Amino acid sequence: MRPPRPVPPELSAAPFDRATALRHVTRHMLAGPAFQRLTRGGYWLAGQPVDHGRLIQAMRAVLPPDAVLRGVSAAWALGVPWAGPDDPVEVVRRHEQRVRSRPGLQVSGDRLLPGETTDSRFGPTTGHARTAYDLARRLALPRGVAAIDAVLRVGSVPVDDLLAVIANHPGARGVRRAGQAAALADPRSESPRESMLRVALIEAGLPAPVPQFEVWSGGRLVARLDLAWPEYQVGMEYDGAHHREYRQHSRDLSRHNELRALGWVVFQVDGPQLQRFDPVLDRLRTALAGRSVEDPAGPTV
Repeated sequence: MRPPRPVPPELSAAPFDRATALRHVTRHMLAGPAFQRLTRGGYWLAGQPVDHGRLIQAMRAVLPPDAVLRGVSAAWALGVPWAGPDDPVEVVRRHEQRVRSRPGLQVSGDRLLPGETTDSRFGPTTGHARTAYDLARRLALPRGVAAIDAVLRVGSVPVDDLLAVIANHPGARGVRRAGQAAALADPRSESPRESMLRVALIEAGLPAPVPQFEVWSGGRLVARLDLAWPEYQVGMEYDGAHHREYRQHSRDLSRHNELRALGWVVFQVDGPQLQRFDPVLDRLRTALAGRSVEDPAGPTV
């Protein structure tokens, strides 16, 4: 039995279209076990993992080169990998293009203004502020705020740039929701859970916490808290799965002991506690009400 023919190196770097494939292999080989079809006319090596980035590359192989990524696909291209392998690639169709939605591809006719696009390693995409706007206007508030925080943070883009995009699209679908999310945005947050936790606290009527607050002592950084009310020396951290690893757990214990010695109270919250948040809120209100440094009477919470 003859050994399988090796895959040409020209087809090994990224997904490719049918015309490119047929310059290097036969139709029979392309239909065989060495390749997988990711979309109509777009192929990739069989057995290779397929994430949203590979899907974008497959669509790029068959789309007009100037089609602009948007939504979760734009976020992926900008460095926020929120999309999964089953999420369709999202693009904006330019007026002269005849591109339609199909399985795995979602096409929008949204209007893009000058300055709202940029280049990425995945090709043309909406810029950071425009991508944050598109996500925030279609997501529920906590998730929309998290999207804004993540996309603006990765691009070091100020919230004012997002506000300018919102102002340039009056009356657009979801623009009011995007404005509500922008009012709560803070790109200092470093994870979606942090952002959604901050929104939950603000919606509960608590003072807005400071994300990623650094606690120093004697010129040494003791801790960087996910959320903090520094005037009350109260902090809160989201306890993700990595905090349960032995070394990380040990570091957390040492860090929290130092914070307590400095007079801080730090609350830790995990996923189940977020689902039953009222007891945490009650304890947090009590702590804030009794620990005002500047106002002995405590805050109104």
